[in-house]
Amino acid sequence: MKRFYDSGNKRLIYVGDAATEQFWDSHWETEDFRKVVTSTSNSWVARETKKYLPKGSKILEGGCGQANHVFALQQKGFKAV
Repeated sequence: MKRFYDSGNKRLIYVGDAATEQFWDSHWETEDFRKVVTSTSNSWVARETKKYLPKGSKILEGGCGQANHVFALQQKGFKAV
């Protein structure tokens, strides 16, 4: 499988493997999930959001990641879930 970063759209692109149950299980598998989530407390999502919303704003983050953006938004003073 190959992984590319699309900087224009700020997203990862995976090419080469079918999106099977086994693929996603191995993709999200990690030894220390807490470390993965808390390692991006200054994510680009949180930095950009600060430009448009005041602290305390409620945010529903509807992504499919490991909640690292929710954590980062919470660290910046937003009420993110």
